[in-house]
Amino acid sequence: MLCSFGILTLASNPREALFNKAKDHLFRNPEETIKISNQLLKDETDVNKKAELYLTLSKAYIAKRDFDKSLTYVTKVQDLLGEITNSDTKAQILISIAIQYQQMEVFNKSLSFLDEIDQHSQKMPDSSRIKFSVLGKAYAVRGMIYRSQLNPELALSKFTIAVKNFEKIAPALQSNANLSVVFYNIGYCYLDLNDKNKAEESFLNSINFAQKEKARSLEAFAYKGLSDVYMKNAKHLEALQLLSKADSLAANIGDLLLNEGIYKVIAENYLALNDINNYNIYNQKYLQTHFLREQNELQSINTSIDNIQKENKKNLDEISQSQIKLDSFIIIFGAILVILLLFLIWKKRQANRLLQEKIKVILNS
Repeated sequence: MLCSFGILTLASNPREALFNKAKDHLFRNPEETIKISNQLLKDETDVNKKAELYLTLSKAYIAKRDFDKSLTYVTKVQDLLGEITNSDTKAQILISIAIQYQQMEVFNKSLSFLDEIDQHSQKMPDSSRIKFSVLGKAYAVRGMIYRSQLNPELALSKFTIAVKNFEKIAPALQSNANLSVVFYNIGYCYLDLNDKNKAEESFLNSINFAQKEKARSLEAFAYKGLSDVYMKNAKHLEALQLLSKADSLAANIGDLLLNEGIYKVIAENYLALNDINNYNIYNQKYLQTHFLREQNELQSINTSIDNIQKENKKNLDEISQSQIKLDSFIIIFGAILVILLLFLIWKKRQANRLLQEKIKVILNS
């Protein structure tokens, strides 16, 4: 009976099961996530669910480092913001947009959305799991921005708060991927501060959380980070073994940034070992991947600029329409005043004329 009930429950909500499958494949196989999400979008009519699917597609394309397509879906989500009734969905939309702009290094836009998230989260109850998830991501994004701006101490303080928020989410499985990302960034902050022991510990934490989530791309990133620690300690062969694991995990994911980083560090280790043949092979792979990634990001930036211009044009049109309405109101109101004034003048003149006629009658009598 229990087995039958479980089967009936699953069958009664196949769309939810498919959506969970799409989210489950996000870091393992983003192509599968894209395929399932597009399939679900065809028949979706609920605005909140549609926004969630757009968000999932945006995240999947970020995992593939295809920022142009990711931005397309973020823009679609932004267009739905005014119709979103679910507070949790709105919070997730805001953080996704902030992450998108952080990934594109448009930091001022990212920070403005993070500020909006801070205000929005204050209205959410402390019992909300989404609240801590969103706050964790928000502080993680702030940390990444400060790390990009070469401020590892400030970045570490934000990452520490992010970890505390993620640890409040139960069960822990739901925050493993996020914790893997945060500890990966913490590792590089410690590397920037030349604390190699803490950097190694952080990358091992990142690997551990990625393995719990079975997130191949995150595990590959963490192995690459750990290899940087080994390279700094001149353990080039050990570093190459870690990079071989990372390269194997990254196969078929299509993450250009990940592949670029792996090829670059492999080439550097071979150069340190004076293996010029392998250095040339992987340096060429690095240069090709770097070029492809820059082309994708350039296209994304162009799309972002187009969207900003469209948004500005929309705002200008709205202002222009408001100005036209205001001018029309002033003209009509002014015309009514002039007509009223002319009518009062005419009435006054009529009264004066009647008075003058009365005076003449009196004088002549």
